[in-house]
Amino acid sequence: MKDEQYIISGSSYRLLIWDLFTILVQYISLARRLSEAETEKDFKRLQRGVANYEKWVYRRFRRWGISPDCKSFACDTLQNGVMAQHLTPLSDRFEDDAHLDEIEV
Repeated sequence: MKDEQYIISGSSYRLLIWDLFTILVQYISLARRLSEAETEKDFKRLQRGVANYEKWVYRRFRRWGISPDCKSFACDTLQNGVMAQHLTPLSDRFEDDAHLDEIEV
């Protein structure tokens, strides 16, 4: 099976990298704060802090090309959304030309 090849614009690439970085930082920060929480008051404070998380996630869904009415989320959903929103398939002609260039070099 041959995988399709795609082109991604620089701005879309930066957007996706920034979103991945932000998710990683939020995860690490939340894990650290959860491990440091000792009292019920600390946990209540964490609850208030993540109250807008769902709104934040749905904004990312829109940026990634995922339907806002998506209720269940899987890796395939993310892949299909990103492919439709940010990636441009390479044409067969372009792939053949690129292969010819490699041979000539």
